[in-house]
Amino acid sequence: MDFLKFSYQKHAEHFASDSIEQERIRIAEPWFDESTADYWRHARGYEYADLLLPEEASASWLTVGDGRWGLDVMRIKKKGYTHHLHSLVEEGLIDFQIGLDGYCSSNWLSSIVLSCLHVEDAVAREQRETIMRHLAEKNAVETRPFFYCCHSLPMYSANAPRLPISEYLSARGMNLPSYSGLPEEGIREISSALVSYLKDSTRHA
Repeated sequence: MDFLKFSYQKHAEHFASDSIEQERIRIAEPWFDESTADYWRHARGYEYADLLLPEEASASWLTVGDGRWGLDVMRIKKKGYTHHLHSLVEEGLIDFQIGLDGYCSSNWLSSIVLSCLHVEDAVAREQRETIMRHLAEKNAVETRPFFYCCHSLPMYSANAPRLPISEYLSARGMNLPSYSGLPEEGIREISSALVSYLKDSTRHA
């Protein structure tokens, strides 16, 4: 018996023994509900174990700490922001990171690029700050800007080359809330606030 079949069989036996008591059944139910953080926590472990473990019955694995590896963000993007912010992408107001076919990026943050902002990076930064401040004050949504480019810092800037793509992203990138306990309702509210503001701003521009 290969490792995957052996592993899943052992987990099935464990779950069957837990399913006898009503309290254990209640605890285990979220494991199979994709809208819950508990499902994400278990699924992400299995996904990475399947990739990393050799197919041997003698193999074993140990999760130390949270072991998050950015998969919460991947699921939030897949089930939430990508769907709810699709209209902004279609209208050219924002962009998501585009992955390569056959590959799945493991990102710590759920990020967008505000491609609707001014062509000048300095002006775009100010516009982004206005958006972030509005979301925080009017909708209680905290966001974070992309980091400044390393080559733009004072200790490097004197001899640094121009890196226009990095500078463009740095001036327009924004990280949205993402954590394992963020429910889909919260993703909808955050998305709705951003959609409303950007579309209103575009109409009045």
